[in-house]
Amino acid sequence: MPYAAMPPEPMRSETFPYPDRFAADASSLGPLCYFDSGPPPKPRGLPPIVLIHALGTNMTTWEYVAPALAQHTRVLGLDLPGCGRSAKPRVPYRVPLMHEAVIGLLDHVREPQAVLFGHSFGGRIAMDLALSHRQRVLGLLLMNSAGLFPYPRWMHVLAPYLLREQVVAPAIVVAVKLLLKRIFAQPTARTQRFVSQVLDRYDPRYAWEFARYACPMLPDLMGDLGPRLRELDLPVQVIWGEEDHLLSLRSVTPALATLPQARVRTLARCGHMPNFEQPEAVIETALQFLNELAPTYAEPAALAVSA
Repeated sequence: MPYAAMPPEPMRSETFPYPDRFAADASSLGPLCYFDSGPPPKPRGLPPIVLIHALGTNMTTWEYVAPALAQHTRVLGLDLPGCGRSAKPRVPYRVPLMHEAVIGLLDHVREPQAVLFGHSFGGRIAMDLALSHRQRVLGLLLMNSAGLFPYPRWMHVLAPYLLREQVVAPAIVVAVKLLLKRIFAQPTARTQRFVSQVLDRYDPRYAWEFARYACPMLPDLMGDLGPRLRELDLPVQVIWGEEDHLLSLRSVTPALATLPQARVRTLARCGHMPNFEQPEAVIETALQFLNELAPTYAEPAALAVSA
């Protein structure tokens, strides 16, 4: 039987306004796909910001947020290794490889420090980086972030049996429509476009690709950051959709209270992806946070932007 080409990536938007760039030196796994808005059209002053996407998605999920932020500062984003158009070698992916890619991107574009804006899985990556590379992180924006929920012991016991490709992939194939319904709280033109595109392009092989990528990392992601959250002694702005059915606000409220410098903005009638559901509120909150950090940001004397 001849090989059937897979349809375009379900979650990748072709109307994302920035071209793909590739950094060969940013990740040990291979070329890293990223975007770079470059310096803003007016004098710099706000710190640069790196957008880190959710598990198994890609950098184009920031389509409704990145252009507005780029009017004020340099905005970077990436397809994490194993995702989007970054290299996808057949290796067991682990969370430290994601850390390496983000730091590698900052090195590649010659930015010594940045604000990290992480969504869901990306929020966990951002927090880990703030703990391990504090000198590189000016502040954290965490949107419906993973890493704040202490999983019960029974889930850790069952994880080796359930978090396997042979279990996860078929479950996604069967439940993809249900999962999409649980992501968003209210239908909008943006969310309906996203859902329709995913379903139109959906191919079961993508479920297996996701499972191969995600399953080796899930035990890492189930690790509880709670004991270390008090070490995050830097400004943190949390954004959370109040109707998130994947990571409920109630389940993470105790952890949020332990972050020394965190403040929380909740969004009513919003689910797990505020970047699609309420991008205006996300942009407003992010810009306010960046402006508050501006007085502490020492702009590099020379900025070299990679081609």
